[in-house]
Amino acid sequence: VVAASALDGDELHDGVAGVVGRAAREAGVPVVVLAGRVEASRRELAAAGVAGAYAALPEPGPFTPARVPSAVDADLLARLTGRVAVTWSPQH
Repeated sequence: VVAASALDGDELHDGVAGVVGRAAREAGVPVVVLAGRVEASRRELAAAGVAGAYAALPEPGPFTPARVPSAVDADLLARLTGRVAVTWSPQH
């Protein structure tokens, strides 16, 4: 799991998400990115080795503290993390 404020072409090319995604693809391991916003297409994500991407912000726009107040931030991230965990956890 990788975190990024924005998952866009720059992040996939030069950022941690892209570096980890490419290395994970070589190892056959899925990478999931939690981001403030996701601007990359599914095709771009797949090319970078990212299996899943989840946005914390419900609608497009800049990721700024004014849009996600700290009181909401923890709840928003907790819900996002829970959703990702259910999706990517092995079934028992």
